[in-house]
Amino acid sequence: MKAYIGKFIKKDGTERVMTFCRICDIPEDFLEEKLSGGRARILPEEMELVYDLEADNFRTFNHATMMGDLQEINIDAVFETENQVSSTEEKDNSFNVLKHMVG
Repeated sequence: MKAYIGKFIKKDGTERVMTFCRICDIPEDFLEEKLSGGRARILPEEMELVYDLEADNFRTFNHATMMGDLQEINIDAVFETENQVSSTEEKDNSFNVLKHMVG
């Protein structure tokens, strides 16, 4: 699966490096579970909703303040729904494996 590493300046002026997947690359069943019940936000053109692999949550990536280029990487990510992961320990282990693969 494609993932990206990018660096940008946050709203508060600090630098942020983010490892993320684009929404179009994430399995639909995972998205449906994570996005259900939420309200849609309209983001400015330079902002992109992404899935932050380190935070294990959705974040926005600011392309307007990006420093350098995005680095595209390939990962063996497993996006599991709550029904597929039965315990917190298993979730922690799968995140640690993913974190190790990303770097």
